Amino acid sequence: MDFLRSTFLVITLSSALVTCRSHDTREGEDVNLECRFPPHLATEQATFYWLRTNKRGHDNVAISTAALDPNYRVDLRPEQGRYDLLISNASFDRDNGQFECRLKVVGSGKDLHSQSFAVTVLTAPSAPSVSPGLNPTATEDKPFQLTCSSSGGSPDPTVRWYREGVHEPLESVRTLTDQGVTAVLTMTPTKEDDGAMFRCTVWNRAMSPNTKLEAIVNLNVNYIPRVQIGPENPLRVERDGTANLECNVDAKPRVSNVRWTRNNRFIAIAFTHTLHRVALQDAGKYTCTADNGLGKTGEADILLDVQYGPQVTIDSGPGQREAEEGETVTIKCNVSANPPPLTVEWTREGRPDFRQTGQNLKLHRVAADSAGTYTCRALNILTVGGKSTNKIGNASVTLLVRHKPGRAQITPDRPVATEGSGVTLTCSSSPPGWPVPQYRWWRDQDDSAQTTTVLATGPKYNIPSAHLASEGRYHCQATNDMGHGEIATVVLTVHQPPRFLAKLQPHVTKRIGDPEFSAMCGAQGKPKPSIKWFKDGQEVSLEKFDISTDESEGRNSVYTVQSTLRFSGRNRPGGNQLMPADRGVYSCVFENEVKRAETTMHLRIEHEPIVVNTPHKVAYDLRETAEVMCRVQAYPRPEFQWHFGSNTAHLTTGADGHYEINTTINQSGGDIYTSILSIANIQAHDYGDYSCKVNNMIGKVRTTIRLQPKGPPEKPETLTPVAIGHSFVTLRYTPGFDGGVHDTKYFVSYRRTADSGDDECVNARRSGAPDSWHE
Repeated sequence: MDFLRSTFLVITLSSALVTCRSHDTREGEDVNLECRFPPHLATEQATFYWLRTNKRGHDNVAISTAALDPNYRVDLRPEQGRYDLLISNASFDRDNGQFECRLKVVGSGKDLHSQSFAVTVLTAPSAPSVSPGLNPTATEDKPFQLTCSSSGGSPDPTVRWYREGVHEPLESVRTLTDQGVTAVLTMTPTKEDDGAMFRCTVWNRAMSPNTKLEAIVNLNVNYIPRVQIGPENPLRVERDGTANLECNVDAKPRVSNVRWTRNNRFIAIAFTHTLHRVALQDAGKYTCTADNGLGKTGEADILLDVQYGPQVTIDSGPGQREAEEGETVTIKCNVSANPPPLTVEWTREGRPDFRQTGQNLKLHRVAADSAGTYTCRALNILTVGGKSTNKIGNASVTLLVRHKPGRAQITPDRPVATEGSGVTLTCSSSPPGWPVPQYRWWRDQDDSAQTTTVLATGPKYNIPSAHLASEGRYHCQATNDMGHGEIATVVLTVHQPPRFLAKLQPHVTKRIGDPEFSAMCGAQGKPKPSIKWFKDGQEVSLEKFDISTDESEGRNSVYTVQSTLRFSGRNRPGGNQLMPADRGVYSCVFENEVKRAETTMHLRIEHEPIVVNTPHKVAYDLRETAEVMCRVQAYPRPEFQWHFGSNTAHLTTGADGHYEINTTINQSGGDIYTSILSIANIQAHDYGDYSCKVNNMIGKVRTTIRLQPKGPPEKPETLTPVAIGHSFVTLRYTPGFDGGVHDTKYFVSYRRTADSGDDECVNARRSGAPDSWHE
């Protein structure tokens, strides 16, 4: 029983000691492999030895107490069940591997005990190397492998792949070879992988837990074209507008052009295909295809939606439809539009309250009043470029209802013609009648006429040159196959513009003081013309003139008007004598509703010279050039003579240039003459009185002008109030001689005074207070 127990125990122990133990060490360190066995197994028939397995193969390294390598030493103590192997100065090439402690029976080789040890001499692996490189290029949808390799590590390192941004390692195939460890990452890349960062890490127990060897891979992916169509899809454009079909391509490698097709027909290669003046036939699907040589193309379709406003046609034929009274009329309206119309309705010209919705116009029991122009109107909304626009299309048809014409009407209803001018009368009827009626014109004849003479046929009657005999009653009547319309009548009146029977003499010359002078003119006209007299464009004043007019009415209400302008009045010398102021242009003006007629007379009055607007003093300083002016009104033309002081010899323009005389006539008329004596380089002896003597065949006049040095102005004269208010006063005064300085200023002074007659409006001056003056 004891033997059996021992045997059982040995078997049990042996089976328990087969387990392999691991020992990590480093180059140059010592290792103690402890082999333990039951002491009772150590008999004389047992042999002890250590077996080593490494990359070189299998070999015994110790037998019993003898070590077979100088770096090995054994510690055999059978009685204690110990058989240890001590390794000094560990080496990877020698000691990295499997060690086994064995006990065998001598002669039979039966195993008594076996214990294994895995000795790992820790060695850091090499840095990872990546194939096909750190910046590889892959192709979309084609399998691609990244291989990460590391050699020389002990134990064999862990090689893993990671993707940037992902914590968990990627699935890869790990392979152990004599050259080292490799991890192969297989993928089918897409566009999203372009530019992705992948990381290969290498680690074994020879390295600290926080240290890893890494290699970073930046993956470039060539991907097939992605095509985007724009600027919007569908692309909406208005007919006759411009359509820009845009093809945006994202591809690697990039494409330099694209291929536009429509219905499998090639049309362009530009990224933007432009269609000018887009027509309806341009609408449809367009395809943009891009190819960058990767074996697969990218493409996208765009739908061109050509929008246009309603195009309206009517089934009734060329613009009109004829119907019988009492008939029911249906007219169809055809509308073509994109997008389809929102509304279709019928309206009637001249009838704003008429409305029918829909494409069919239906009129029941039509009558003459139903005739007219009907319009089919359609509306749609174009949306182009984000902007909405209302578009309207219409077409019209004229409905003609067979009926006799109604009452005629003549326009103008009160015609007035001017003698010698044309006049046109127009006849229409309401209802107008259909078929188109014929119009007949005639006028009233003398009672002796037995028949009516037709003047004209047609809607218009024209009198090319009217005269007084054209006046009278004119009639018009419309007639067609359906019957006669009622007659219309108007009365034509012919006006006559004023026509002179007697005109004014164009030029008349009289002498001052002539009495009983008058002018007469006469004219005929219809309506009766008015008469007005003008002098130099202004209506004459009855204070100096007397006007008498005679008028009479003749045949056809033609008036004869005669008017006489007599030069007489209370403001004339002797009541009827001519004055120099009577010179001028006189107009006799006749005017009526037709025209204005005018005849003129230029009247000149012979009279002696009259001094006008001549200053009596002028002032200049020494060595200046003085101008002494003498201005007169006279007819006939006068002559001027200048004298200085009491010297009887008249002054003339001399060769020395001291005196110069210029005489001119006012170009605007009025018989005004001006003579200017210029005195150059004034000396003291030039100061004094200069006489201007003027004479013509009627008489003469003499005036004196004083030349003096410049000095202070003389005081104003004849100061009088013009208007007085509660807070203002307007004054009139005659300026004095300005002393030769033209920028003379005038100052008005005033003082308050007491006025016992108006105590309420004026404050009385304080008792004893002096008057105060204010400017």
